[in-house]
Amino acid sequence: MKSRCGSVYFIKGIRSGMIKIGRCAGDPRKRLADLQVGSSEPLELIGLLSEEKVGTVERLIHRKFQSIRSHGEWFHPTAELVTFVEKACSQEGQLDDEETAVVIASAKDIASVIARSRMRAHLRQEDLARAVGVSRKWIIDIEGGKERAELWMVLKTLQVLGLSLSISVNRSAESS
Repeated sequence: MKSRCGSVYFIKGIRSGMIKIGRCAGDPRKRLADLQVGSSEPLELIGLLSEEKVGTVERLIHRKFQSIRSHGEWFHPTAELVTFVEKACSQEGQLDDEETAVVIASAKDIASVIARSRMRAHLRQEDLARAVGVSRKWIIDIEGGKERAELWMVLKTLQVLGLSLSISVNRSAESS
């Protein structure tokens, strides 16, 4: 397994309610056991996201909740964070075949994929813009179907969202 692949995990302290947002390349249950050895309170795994770009996703979540960070990767259990974990983890693995491979025929198709992926990740436009290194206006424009966006910026946006772009030969167009 590549180190870029793995899981973003959410571990909760049973007594304190504090939530650790971390990542691991291996089995998250082993990570939980390792953390439990050094903890004075019982811990439980409350959520898991399997991700190809695990480091990027973890950083985006940390940024989203930076105002409630206690220390290290531990965060105060606000209603917003608890809801985020519940929603993000309940959607894990629920993409249907239609959404795993999309035919892109226009800028609007790419716009739709970017907007849906950002919302599925519970990211604000500002969060995505910061991670990509562009302005919020650029994210608004690209999600609106702007046709003259720089390709490298679109590719970087897809990468940050854990998406990839592939090109295949359209066999029906070949015979025309």
